[in-house]
Amino acid sequence: MFKYLFFYNNNYLMSKINNDILKYLTNPIYQSNNNIEELTINNEDKDFYRKRVLSMSKNIYSGVHYENNLNKAYNDFVFLAINYCKLTDKKDLLQEEYDIIAKQENNIVIPNDNSFNLTESNHMVFRSKKENPNTLDTFIHVKNNTQKDKFIPQQKNINLKQDKFKKKGVKDKKHKKDKKDKIL
Repeated sequence: MFKYLFFYNNNYLMSKINNDILKYLTNPIYQSNNNIEELTINNEDKDFYRKRVLSMSKNIYSGVHYENNLNKAYNDFVFLAINYCKLTDKKDLLQEEYDIIAKQENNIVIPNDNSFNLTESNHMVFRSKKENPNTLDTFIHVKNNTQKDKFIPQQKNINLKQDKFKKKGVKDKKHKKDKKDKIL
């Protein structure tokens, strides 16, 4: 009986240790967290608290301090929103440049040259043996200091603080009033 209790306690102890090792020493990405519940917001609550939530967000943005968790969550949201806006603005600027380049490339006319010469093509494709006379010049390595212009890629400086990006995607209140007047 003693052996059985020892064996049972030993297995329980080992499984507990193994679980702790897996819990603390593995990468959190590979751990499955079934305890996390997704937050669901009731639409009725969303409509009911809409004005208060917007008022709180305006107050936090202007510097009012509520609760640490609430302020941290709002700061995280603002950080992510700003990064998203910067990314989309940068994408739009770069895409405008590529559209201009694509239009320029489409305007280039390639002349139709239907002449084809098999012997010239073979000479261009296949290597031919060249007779190299053995002279002293072949044994001397001559260095030329002239360098060809090499293209060095540089990081583009993109100005994300332009006025056109300040209110991009924001609906103006003036347009809303005009639409209401037109409907009435």
